[in-house]
Amino acid sequence: MNSQKKYKLLTALIFAESLERFAYYFVSFLIPAYMMSSIQNGGLGLTQNFSNIASSYFSFGILLFPLILAPVIDRYFGYFKSALYGGVFLILGYFTAFISVFLFNYMIILGLIFLMLGTSLVKPSFSVLIGKYAGTSHKLQEFSYVIYIIFVSISSILSAYLSAKFLNEVLQFKPLFLFSFLIMSCYTFIVTILFRKEKNGIVQYCSGHKLKHSSNIMTQSLLFCLLIGISISISGRIFTYPNQISFWFISFFFVLFLLFLYAIIFKIKSKIKYYFYLIFSLMAFFVGNNLFLREIGSISPFFPSIFSGFDMLNNFLIFPFCLAFILRYSPPKALATMQALAFFLFSLSTLLVKNILAQFTFAPSTQLIFLALLSLGIFICFLRLVNLVAKHSYA
Repeated sequence: MNSQKKYKLLTALIFAESLERFAYYFVSFLIPAYMMSSIQNGGLGLTQNFSNIASSYFSFGILLFPLILAPVIDRYFGYFKSALYGGVFLILGYFTAFISVFLFNYMIILGLIFLMLGTSLVKPSFSVLIGKYAGTSHKLQEFSYVIYIIFVSISSILSAYLSAKFLNEVLQFKPLFLFSFLIMSCYTFIVTILFRKEKNGIVQYCSGHKLKHSSNIMTQSLLFCLLIGISISISGRIFTYPNQISFWFISFFFVLFLLFLYAIIFKIKSKIKYYFYLIFSLMAFFVGNNLFLREIGSISPFFPSIFSGFDMLNNFLIFPFCLAFILRYSPPKALATMQALAFFLFSLSTLLVKNILAQFTFAPSTQLIFLALLSLGIFICFLRLVNLVAKHSYA
């Protein structure tokens, strides 16, 4: 596959997954309210107890089912077919949620099952496709994952913001599910075209190659996914996250600019310097961005800005790099399984820490000291990991 086709394909994949995340976050946080609201207010009129139980099972399924279905994706369905089947399930889910208010209120349960199955098929499949179609260039593979996480994050933040704004103005749930249904129809159209190209041999996988220290690097990368989830959960409890759309767009597009700049400046010979300069320059930008752009016109407190800078580095550089490392060193028949495991560890650690902090009382100073040690440990250990990767596997 030539470079131009490769970039077009990666762009189409990232755009399609951004659409899927946009559709999901446009309605996901409203599902409990939709179930509990009265029929007069456009809801389903279900009891609060039933709605909470259904929402809890749905959240648990979203967490666990990708890990269960990933081996099926690896061995039987394939990645494009799973992404396509997942899109169909999501379309059915949003449409079922939409018509349940007209036909039978408890049809929402069938809709939630469809959404759970669709998300479980799409998420690990796309995570594999992004890495595999980047080819054997490790730099492009890592950059692709960073761009993938950034655009998915942009889509999720923008979707939740627009959804809340629309709901406050219109006070109707049904149009939100209908809109997500239409967005997923666009997603399925794009994936269908790419799937047909793959079947006709127009699109082909770019195979990687096995290198030294595979199990060591993959294990460390999975551990980082777990630790990043813990760090983000504790930080989110101590500090408030920026909620300005302008802040996040400036952050994301600067990261993209920096990636493009480093792709031009650093060639293969500078493999170790490339990693270190990228990490330290992004960390400096994230801290500076939190200091001066979190609230434009005033300087934010110094220490919260440092911790927020570590959070952003974890989310938008270390985590996507770990996804790239995991894909590169995974067994060929377990690519989706290892990607699903990475997301599972990240999400599970986030939920567990939130529940632990909610049930037990820890002094703020204790939480802050633990967070500082954890953030510094992740940063230092990741520098060691990329040094190992650069020495043995950079191509």
